[in-house]
Amino acid sequence: MLGWIDWRSQRLPLLSFEAACGGQTQVGERARIVVLNALGGTSRSFFALLVQGIPRSCKLDSQLNYVDVPLADLELAAVQVGEQVARVPDLVALEKLLPES
Repeated sequence: MLGWIDWRSQRLPLLSFEAACGGQTQVGERARIVVLNALGGTSRSFFALLVQGIPRSCKLDSQLNYVDVPLADLELAAVQVGEQVARVPDLVALEKLLPES
């Protein structure tokens, strides 16, 4: 956990996915914060996640393929998206790492 942010009159915990997976958080000039709906891992309704670059939607079709690569503890899968490999985070497990207050 990196700290707390204020969002819509709520105090949300700010999480680094890289740090949660045992890596080091490096904040670049394109870093952003996204607010996610909680999925049920805690009593929270929302939490915040630090992301690098600008998040964008990507249309996926039936050609989506799983990639067999080693996964971190908080990753559910890796998939080929165009020419890049995208990691699918375990958001419920991430929520469980957050403090309740």
